[in-house]
Amino acid sequence: MRNRNTIEFLGVWEELHNPDFNRVQFEAVKNEAGLYRFVMTPTKWIKQMNAIGIVSKAGRYGGTYAYIEDAIGKLKKTEYKYIHTGEKAFV
Repeated sequence: MRNRNTIEFLGVWEELHNPDFNRVQFEAVKNEAGLYRFVMTPTKWIKQMNAIGIVSKAGRYGGTYAYIEDAIGKLKKTEYKYIHTGEKAFV
C-alpha cells in the first residue's frame, strides 16, 4: 500500500461508503503517499481511517480481504469515482 493511486482509490471508496471515514487523517496520509519513507499497512489504514472497505485478520486463517468493488476498480485503471458509482449499480 505504498502507491499513491492505491491510497487515493481506497479513500474515494471509503468516502462513498463509510460515513465515519476520517477525512482529515486521509488528507495527511495522501500527501505523504508515494514518498520513499511512506509505509501504510492494511491494519494501520483500518485504524487511522476508521475504514470498513478492508478487513485484516492475524493468525491462522487470517489475511487481508477487500470488497469486490475494490478488486474490480484496480483492474480498470479509469476514473475512480466513475468506477465506484458505476459498479455500485451492477454489483
